[in-house]
Amino acid sequence: LIVALCGGAHSIFFFGFFFAILVASFEWGFRAGLAATIVSGLLFIKVISVSGFVGANVEWHRPVVRPVYLMVLGYLMAHWGGVKIKLFRQFSLLKEITTVSPPRQGVDHLIDATLERLRAFYDADAGLLVVAGPDTSEYRLYRVKQSRSTTAAHAEPIPSEMLQVMLMLPPEHAVVSSEGFRGWRRLDYAYDVTKHEPVAAAGHSSKTLTALLDARSFITVPLRSQNQTIGRLYLTAQRRRAFDISDVDFFNQITDHLVPVINSISLVDRLAAEAAEEERQRI
Repeated sequence: LIVALCGGAHSIFFFGFFFAILVASFEWGFRAGLAATIVSGLLFIKVISVSGFVGANVEWHRPVVRPVYLMVLGYLMAHWGGVKIKLFRQFSLLKEITTVSPPRQGVDHLIDATLERLRAFYDADAGLLVVAGPDTSEYRLYRVKQSRSTTAAHAEPIPSEMLQVMLMLPPEHAVVSSEGFRGWRRLDYAYDVTKHEPVAAAGHSSKTLTALLDARSFITVPLRSQNQTIGRLYLTAQRRRAFDISDVDFFNQITDHLVPVINSISLVDRLAAEAAEEERQRI
């Protein structure tokens, strides 16, 4: 209204649109910022179409240029606002996950809580964790789903064929795979967590995993302990582009915390079992 009453396309109050876009972007994220940008652009075009072409001395570049850089700068604000909101949510989730789980609740409770928080954060359909047992010869599978019950996840036996496929990727590689619109521009990204650099993605392996997991998108990172891979973390979703390349670093931070805590709780359980066995032998 102020722009319409104070010069239309020439109004200095045009820059007030950016304030609304900034607030929407940095308070509610990318979608809200982009919606504010589009609405602001349409409103400004509506204003200049009514009042901007009145008068003989019209600067014709302003009605054209101003909507353009309103859209461009508005999109950039929405993008960085979305990045800020996402980083803040990731920091909050990482803070929740890094809260030390009481050892008496066991490894199952820790893994179940971590998988469910990750699944809810990304609104994914399922979270899976394949981890080696104490003797590293047998693997256990933990699974949470979107429509899960209130009971905690427990280790499940995993068929050898399924285990072979889920561990078919190189042990140092984290992979993000997402189906594009009608198969267009499929995302296959692989990252070496030991060398900290991108590597050539194995497209055949990604398609095999996509078929096994029955998902359009998935992300997987290795669980490493003492410079060796002891398992893999998976998150799957049916929607396209559910995960991004930047999520690999976040998942690596989670696994870097999760593995030592699992080892610590397992050690406490083993010490308690040995102490109980010694007491039984003494009695």
